[in-house]
Amino acid sequence: MDDDDLLELVTDASGAFETYALRHFKLTRRTPAEGGERHLLLTIMDAGPDAGANRYMVEVKDEEPTGEPFPPYSLSNPDSTIEEALRGVHWNEFDKSIPN
Repeated sequence: MDDDDLLELVTDASGAFETYALRHFKLTRRTPAEGGERHLLLTIMDAGPDAGANRYMVEVKDEEPTGEPFPPYSLSNPDSTIEEALRGVHWNEFDKSIPN
């Protein structure tokens, strides 16, 4: 059973009207300020082929709480391709160093 069939099975079995398959990635990204780095979690959300132009979204956030009052976070707009959803992430939100 491929991922699209599994997504459809879960949606049908649960009676849900919106279901996403999730793929998670851990990233280490250098920050321009002071040569620091941020440890991030990236999640690709796949609503399946029936979602058309709204199939993929990408969420990026810090891996661990940083103590920042408003930690950076980005959620792309939905798109038909993973590439375009990744381009929709506001990567500049993660350019600042983590406060000590």
